[in-house]
Amino acid sequence: MPSARLLVLFGSQTGTAQDVSERLGREARRRQLSCRVEALDSYPVVNLINEPLVIFVCATTGQGDPPDNMKSFWRFIFRRSLPSTALRQMDFAVLGLGDSSYAKFNFVAKKLHRRLLQLGGSALLPMCLGDDQHELGPDAAIDPWLQDLWEKVLGPHPVPLNLDLSPPGVLWPSKFTLQFLKDTPSSGPEELCAAGTDPQGPPSELQPFLAPMVSNQRVTGPSHFQDVRLIEFDISGSGISFAAGDLVLIQPENTASHVQQFCQALGLDPEQHFTLQPREPGVTCPTRLPQPCSVRRLVSQYLDIASVPRRSFFELLACLSPHELEREKLREFGSARGQEELCEYCTRPRRTALEVLCDFPHTAAAVPPDYLLDLLPLIRPRAFSIASSLWAHPSRLQILVAVVQYQTRLREPRRGLCSSWLASLDPAQGPVRVPLWVRSGGLTFPKTPHVPVIMVGPGTGVAPFRAAIQERVAQGETGNVLFFGCRRRDQDFYWEAEWEQLQARGCLTLVTAFSREQEQKVYVQHRLRALGPLVWELLDGRGAHFYLAGNAKYMPADVCDTLLSIFREEGGLSDPDAAAYLAQLQRTLRFQTETPCPGGTAPELCPGVPAGGPADRGSGFTSRSLGPEHLDPLHQVLVEDGLGSGALGKPQGARTPDSEPLLGAPAAAPPWASRTEDEEAQQEAEECPICTEPYGPGQQRLALLNCGHGLCMGCLHRLLGAAPGDLGRVCCPLCRQKTPVLEWEICRLQEELLRADGPPRPAPPTPPLPARHGRGPWASLEHRYQLRFLPEAVGGRGCLPFLPCPPCLGAWLWALRGHGPCARRLALLSLLALELLGLLLVFTPLLLLGLLFVLLDGSRR
Repeated sequence: MPSARLLVLFGSQTGTAQDVSERLGREARRRQLSCRVEALDSYPVVNLINEPLVIFVCATTGQGDPPDNMKSFWRFIFRRSLPSTALRQMDFAVLGLGDSSYAKFNFVAKKLHRRLLQLGGSALLPMCLGDDQHELGPDAAIDPWLQDLWEKVLGPHPVPLNLDLSPPGVLWPSKFTLQFLKDTPSSGPEELCAAGTDPQGPPSELQPFLAPMVSNQRVTGPSHFQDVRLIEFDISGSGISFAAGDLVLIQPENTASHVQQFCQALGLDPEQHFTLQPREPGVTCPTRLPQPCSVRRLVSQYLDIASVPRRSFFELLACLSPHELEREKLREFGSARGQEELCEYCTRPRRTALEVLCDFPHTAAAVPPDYLLDLLPLIRPRAFSIASSLWAHPSRLQILVAVVQYQTRLREPRRGLCSSWLASLDPAQGPVRVPLWVRSGGLTFPKTPHVPVIMVGPGTGVAPFRAAIQERVAQGETGNVLFFGCRRRDQDFYWEAEWEQLQARGCLTLVTAFSREQEQKVYVQHRLRALGPLVWELLDGRGAHFYLAGNAKYMPADVCDTLLSIFREEGGLSDPDAAAYLAQLQRTLRFQTETPCPGGTAPELCPGVPAGGPADRGSGFTSRSLGPEHLDPLHQVLVEDGLGSGALGKPQGARTPDSEPLLGAPAAAPPWASRTEDEEAQQEAEECPICTEPYGPGQQRLALLNCGHGLCMGCLHRLLGAAPGDLGRVCCPLCRQKTPVLEWEICRLQEELLRADGPPRPAPPTPPLPARHGRGPWASLEHRYQLRFLPEAVGGRGCLPFLPCPPCLGAWLWALRGHGPCARRLALLSLLALELLGLLLVFTPLLLLGLLFVLLDGSRR
């Protein structure tokens, strides 16, 4: 083996980053490199100082948050006390996985790359930013990046002459071996685990609480298109405690029919027991898997046979396949050139791993049991908003579950694993226990008394607000305003009787929107706009908090548009002031949102506010805030004040390696640097989401865009410099909106680009908050001619501007506005000139006629 030790550390939320990391490990072993693959939180981070070569693979979740299995590492690596030379001996590379439809695209990877540079690390090559929106997926960026990576790695550490590079089709040993037992254990661990309903310590993923299901009730009408369940669990004696906004995580199981079908396809005996042994030292067995274990339990509770397989699944199947035709097709799906065919065959129709194995029967029958854990990922828990409060329902936990079912071009409907499994459980037929545990969620409700809250929760998005209302009513709070929307009152109006009772007691103001009960569809944003004065008075006059939860497709963007219009019309704010006001609400955590994304679909961006997004995608629940400031302190990034992207200077109060070892010390790590939530939020708000550099003077000062996003002037110059001849059609890099820059900003930047060779000017100070004012001169002029060119009829056209020109010329000048700010001003000035010419044509004959009368009167005298 070469002397190089390669370490691959991953942070993954749904398994995508872990899959890429394992692929890196296989590629390294093919090149005869010693490689370890570990999760970031599983690796002792204090030993990072001794690693010569590290590859970081990390996804971005939520509002630019790190995944759950790298939070401890995230907090450690951003400690202020770390010296700037801590990682000077380490070469590293960063591979990020993200989705460019989200505002903070690959935010975690960008910040990690910059932080490693600050700590003295040497980057082997620029970071890779995989984009799930690419037609070929993240592999479109990963494949060429890996080629450059291996060239860099093998440069100082070439493969010895006596060792050859293994071809891609070579089958490597499995990570584990399954040793089947001849005798079936008399009392398996299944019964022991089922009996242990009282966990030692607080329930967690490693030791969930087996909660008895009390009720499983359908709350939608029988003719409603969707099955929505209100499920209640008994958590007595579990030690579980939760507050409004928290989440419950549930570990689902595969259906019995799918388990039987899988065992038949692979020729496995579901009743046979085995023990699992790691093949290599340093590899640990899955902690949740009991020893010994039955094949049925392994397949039903651990292997995710209902997931959509990834590229590595087909690569390994191709190595295991004895059938020539099936092997060639599997190799095509596992190759870089076959990704379009793989997307058409598997990704778009959401074909499951079980269905793929049934499509390749000869290969499935030849899969050795040792490779089951290499081939299939483990089932991941699903998160749901808690829909009840312990104040109103002691020792009970309720959730509102929409059963996921949809049709693709495949004959069998696609079903959500967890929601379908929960819907199939019936406590009336016998005792039912569900493994679950609780964690904090993305919504935090005000602790200060008498602070009103505005909650917008259409559909199942109302679930966390029910818990909040129950908790606030029990504490004597009456300032609760709920906007609820659904299709029909008699079909999907959840908790109707409870809302009406609270409203009658004066504890709740309920505003409903039933979209299908009239010809014109009415949604929550329409009701919100109709009550604009009330919303503005609560937000601006009484300091209310605003919460949004529900379908992540269009509703969040529409609600944000409505809020901006309320700020403009009721508050008298201009467009940039309204966006700044909404950003201020986000910074102070007075505007929060939580959006469930079925199937891992990405929510649309919210115009007017920065939106976040998960990158490591998967079915279940995602919780996020639309603003970059809504981050749990655990997720915050500690950026040194006044530092650029260069090496990190010695922070104030930092300990040096001579005084106390930090990285690599055998003793316990020093305590974390403590910061308040407000400081963390403010710090996060002062960084550019593109380059992740902190805002400052010069090129790092903040530039506000029309769409509400902000970025530094350096990134904005690079964006505009890419298309200097057509500035008005430049897209915002965060939300892809056209003409993103404020009009005054784009003209000033155009002037700066034209005199780029001249002497630099000092940057003007940025005001804390723009003053309220009316329309500017150009906006007023545009509004003047807007009515003139409306396509529909407008009353009182006699008062409209008179333009003495053919209608086609006026329409052409009006359409010219969309070609940029300069063209907009030229068009408006031309229309103004035409209007003045019209006035001149009207009044000139009158003046001449008046002059003629004066002359005639003088001649008579």
